[in-house]
Amino acid sequence: MGFFKGYDVRGLVPQELDEAVAEKLGKAFGTFLAKKRQQGKPVFLARDNRTHSFRLKEAFSGGLRSAGFDVLDIGVVPTPVLQFALATNKAAGGCMVTASHNPPEYNGFKMYSRNLPLLSQEMQELETVFGEASFVRGRKGKEKKFKILEAYVADLLKRVKLRRPLKVVFDAGNGTCGPLARVCLELLGCRVFGLFEDVESAFLNHLPDPHKPENLKWLQEEVVRQHADVGIAFDGDGDRAAFVDNEGKIIRGDDAYVLFVRDVLKRNPKRILIYELRFSKVVPEEITRLKGKGIMSRAGRIAVREELEKRDAVLGGEITGHFSFAEHFGFDDGLFAGAKMAEVVSYLPHSLSKELAAIPKYPATRELRLHCVDSKKKYVLKHVEKGLKEKHAGRVKTMDGVYLDLEHSWGLVRPSNTEPALTLRFEGRTERRLEHVYRLFGKLLKEKGVVLPPLSTAVS
Repeated sequence: MGFFKGYDVRGLVPQELDEAVAEKLGKAFGTFLAKKRQQGKPVFLARDNRTHSFRLKEAFSGGLRSAGFDVLDIGVVPTPVLQFALATNKAAGGCMVTASHNPPEYNGFKMYSRNLPLLSQEMQELETVFGEASFVRGRKGKEKKFKILEAYVADLLKRVKLRRPLKVVFDAGNGTCGPLARVCLELLGCRVFGLFEDVESAFLNHLPDPHKPENLKWLQEEVVRQHADVGIAFDGDGDRAAFVDNEGKIIRGDDAYVLFVRDVLKRNPKRILIYELRFSKVVPEEITRLKGKGIMSRAGRIAVREELEKRDAVLGGEITGHFSFAEHFGFDDGLFAGAKMAEVVSYLPHSLSKELAAIPKYPATRELRLHCVDSKKKYVLKHVEKGLKEKHAGRVKTMDGVYLDLEHSWGLVRPSNTEPALTLRFEGRTERRLEHVYRLFGKLLKEKGVVLPPLSTAVS
């Protein structure tokens, strides 16, 4: 069952996922929710705009209803709209049929228990139920349509106010965000230019993965052409956003989060903020400078959300573009993040590019991916951990892979959850510090057959 991933189900259609699998998964999810004593409450169901999402949604719904749950279908919407429905209504849980930014031949299922995404342990429980195929049966549940878009837009407009009108370009990547992004931004008072808004042509122009620079070139060009104040790119299912400044330059995830940190701490002084361990040191330094309290989390949207809830934090961020605002129910929402970025820009006394130029930037690599077979990952990480601890005991963290904090530099190596690879990132306050930490990891990795590329080709 290789389609069960760390926090969702994802695979090729129909080779790995088809209607039979979807129906069985619906039965397993219904059984999982029944064991959580959630009977009697409805389950929200939504889907993205892939050609096979409707069929998989229908099959999943049938399995879920056979377990006795009523289904509320909210149609083709971004994932944040499903999360909004869960946050504002009493439900047993929900499911989004989507493979997010993956190519169109993939699909998947993001599942929620009440209003929270399934954690890794819960996904393991669900996989066990699926494998054992001992499903609960109840009265045949009913399915009906549920309207939520107007409430979502009204809530966003209540929470975001622009100081001045802006010229904004957005790129929806032919995912689910196009129509809703336009409505929200225009109602906020922006002059809006949209790219690839059509939801009928899923991913026709480029993959909707805004973390990869090659997918932002159209947005960069259009921002410059339109002399826009800011550009916003959404991923396929709308829970992530990336940004381009008024000069058409890509804004690093670190810097986007710093802008949000400044805005949130201005209104919520001395509160807790969550940042994942892949972020630049600039992020915790900025939180400290503004008298907030920063707490590092494991990588990924689920880890950030988990810490946000546990710590009663006001903001959470993840380097690939998942931003979670407590003022907006705490879930990751690319549309809300895009609207908040527009609000931040509208309050600046100068251009966005000038504001970004004042944020410190340390020499760093981009996130690197090195091939490593799954059976070897744990062995390699243990070797790196042992080698680093010999000279730097007390500075090594193993909360998520192996993280070395040398104060003036840091390095991280983690196992990928989705492919046979290790992911790595390095940063130093100076080029020399970066080179030092890069060599430390490089030597240990090479001893186990994993070779870092030359540093000159790895810098961001």
